[in-house]
Amino acid sequence: MTEESFQEIVSTQLQQKHCDDANMQGEVDRHWREILLNSYLFDRQTKEISELSTITLDELKSWGRNFISPESNRRKLSIQVVGNYRQSSSRQATGSRRSSHGPSRHQPPPGFYTNLRLFESVEDFRSQCDDF
Repeated sequence: MTEESFQEIVSTQLQQKHCDDANMQGEVDRHWREILLNSYLFDRQTKEISELSTITLDELKSWGRNFISPESNRRKLSIQVVGNYRQSSSRQATGSRRSSHGPSRHQPPPGFYTNLRLFESVEDFRSQCDDF
């Protein structure tokens, strides 16, 4: 990520944070969210603006190396969820259903995996990323 693109992202975030609530319900929702999450940080927006104004690209990259990169001492949970392919209602109406048992029940529709990029190793993935 270049310094220019980073500054553009930061300025966009600052513009969004500086916007007031559109109505009282927005403010009420924001405060209730703090209460429901037990965080009670009612000036969160002000603090986020303050932090966004001071962060640098080097600090962000350092944070990423310390907490996200594979070399950091972190635990990682990776989950993939693949949904069921639903048949059209006309096929179901005629009684032509798949068996509820067996592997065909969980197969995705044809062409589902055509746009996936598969990496053989972490090094292959890193070679495609700018930040590592």
